[in-house]
Amino acid sequence: MLDQLSLWSRYQFERFLMRGPLSRILLVAALIAGISLFGGVLAFTWTTQFRSLTEAVWWSFLRLTDPGYLGDDQGVFLRTLSTIITVLGYVIFLGALVAIMTQWFMQTMRALSAGLTPMVRKNHIVIIGSTNRTTTIVNELFSSSGRVKSFLRLRGASQLHVAILSERPPEEILEELRSGLGDVYRRSAITVRHGSPLKLDHLRRVDFLRASAILVPADDERGTGWSTGDEDTTKVLLAIGQAMRDESPPRPPVLVAEVSSDEKASLARRAYGGDSEIVPTEQMVAWMIAQEVKCPGTLAIFDELLAREDGHRLYVGPADVVAGRRVEEVAHLLPEAIVIGLLRGTTPLVNPSPELLVEAGDRLLAIATDLRLVSAFDRGARVEVPGGLSLREVAIVDQSRRVLLLGWSRKVPALVDALGGGSAPATQIDVFGRVPIPEREILIQRGCPEKHAAMVRHLEGDVTSRRDLSKLDFAQYDHVILVASDRLESDAESDARTILSSLAVDELLGDNPGPRILVEMLHPENARLLQKRALTVVQSAAIPSMLLTQVCLYRELHAVFDDIVRPGGAEIRIVRAQVLGLTPGRYRFVQVFNAAQYCGVTLLGVVGLVHGSALVPGRDAPVDLTLDTALIVLLTDNRESTV
Repeated sequence: MLDQLSLWSRYQFERFLMRGPLSRILLVAALIAGISLFGGVLAFTWTTQFRSLTEAVWWSFLRLTDPGYLGDDQGVFLRTLSTIITVLGYVIFLGALVAIMTQWFMQTMRALSAGLTPMVRKNHIVIIGSTNRTTTIVNELFSSSGRVKSFLRLRGASQLHVAILSERPPEEILEELRSGLGDVYRRSAITVRHGSPLKLDHLRRVDFLRASAILVPADDERGTGWSTGDEDTTKVLLAIGQAMRDESPPRPPVLVAEVSSDEKASLARRAYGGDSEIVPTEQMVAWMIAQEVKCPGTLAIFDELLAREDGHRLYVGPADVVAGRRVEEVAHLLPEAIVIGLLRGTTPLVNPSPELLVEAGDRLLAIATDLRLVSAFDRGARVEVPGGLSLREVAIVDQSRRVLLLGWSRKVPALVDALGGGSAPATQIDVFGRVPIPEREILIQRGCPEKHAAMVRHLEGDVTSRRDLSKLDFAQYDHVILVASDRLESDAESDARTILSSLAVDELLGDNPGPRILVEMLHPENARLLQKRALTVVQSAAIPSMLLTQVCLYRELHAVFDDIVRPGGAEIRIVRAQVLGLTPGRYRFVQVFNAAQYCGVTLLGVVGLVHGSALVPGRDAPVDLTLDTALIVLLTDNRESTV
């Protein structure tokens, strides 16, 4: 019975204290009152210095709360009692009170730093989740000052603010951003909130209804085996879409989400149910890799168009003042930009015929270093067709390519489809890895037409084993692609295996001339480890981040990039000057541009140009042409080339 009573008392005492700081302060107050009363009774009973019990209790309270009175007492008993009460005051009144206040302050700070307080803001950019994309996306937003200002101006905002909703602790995310962004990091422009995007009250923590844009990046580390990670993205879009329909905000934010393929993009759009941009980044990365195989050097061009704020990027500009003119005329009215086509409604017309007329409502698609250059028309410029150029139609055929894929990921079916598609002849593709061959065959048959799947020969072995790799005849291949695995626990582990495989291949090849080697890496820091080696490195995790950011700021660019990288659409290629029928000599860039335009291609730049940058060197930049001068062009359909 006594044991039960003791347990009950302790339980009630615990519940009382756990109610919060006020309960603990009340306990300390009760102890102070009790000690003051007990000390006052002793002092009043055993001494004659107090006229009443009330006066003695007050004396005891003062000694308990203020040690300065300790020297005023007379008599051994009173001084001893005063000392004991004063010591108890230090322990209970000061010690306990300070401990309670400190604990309360720390709890308050922990609660605030936990990211549970709903933010109140508008026209900010919300990022759902913290993935291997987050740091790159934030870096792109902070670095793309010109694009961001234009985007915010359209939304009626003046300053960029990024809000991140994540199920990870906010302190971890902020530390990652601090170390990853370096000098670009701005703590005042970032808010991190903890929560699940599947819960409406958690979404409110980032004030998503009043945001200017919502980004939903994928997480490569969640998609393993048969899973692509699109399942989580679809659930998030369902939750956000339902909230949008329930709340009906007056100006809904732009939603940009990332999925793996066109098929999943259709499902994601259906799940959200509203106006959105769903980007199949995994498929687009595979298409870019395929273009690099067809024409080495194109990945560097894509990198500049996507990543470099101080370089050339795609812009959408006004075309009202040039309505009714032909495209060839408009192209010569912009001295510091290259017109690559028109945006008619939501349909991009990339590399159009030079005789196409600009209609009212059309917008220009151009490559430039600044948005202002896309609208800086030089109306006094003349369209000139220089003499001495032998103009003819481009008729170029690709050579057949033999490709070896080392490793496996979800990108492989899309990569096989892109390598075997277009106007290129049949390509031999060997896939070497540890993933069971029957599983590979099923996935490739699902992701490719039958004629492309028939090109694939499956080989089994460990991509990090020198013994297994030595069984391959590398001399028979034109290209070797080291594919980053998406079946491991982390990006770091995948990159480590890719680096081992790269070193093993390098050792087997030795000094002998071998195939072109392309290595896919997931983390930028790991990609730098291979930069000094004679190979091409593609950062496949950074490309989706940059695509999402650009589409967020200029949603029209989604269709443009899709057309440029998709097999069968427009393609960026590097061709020799003789392919376009250009005779050797010195020209101005505008003259070469005009000649290329009448060959059915759009000239973007000249590789190795001394007097300007490779892309868009300027209308009057001098170009010394030889038969082997490499030109960067944009062509369509069957106009394919070899350098």
